[in-house]
Amino acid sequence: MQISVTEARKVARVLREQAVSTTPIESVPAPFVANAEADQQLAKDLARELAAQPDIRHERVQEVQRSLRHAVVDAKTIAGAMVRRALADKLSQ
Repeated sequence: MQISVTEARKVARVLREQAVSTTPIESVPAPFVANAEADQQLAKDLARELAAQPDIRHERVQEVQRSLRHAVVDAKTIAGAMVRRALADKLSQ
């Protein structure tokens, strides 16, 4: 069965009307606005944490090498993953 463009437009119009006329089930909370000072402190803490990290974590390099086996991954990709992991570790504390 095929639906004509006209029929598809009718369905789209009805769906749009239904979407506009529905009311939310519960109220939407106000957006979170972070304190600028807290953001700056977090950035400083993260920078300090990253500066304290060794340039090469040999155990992590070995772990990645084992998991990749024969895959070829450039150093920037590995470094980016390591930075993201360090940030995630810091943020999860």
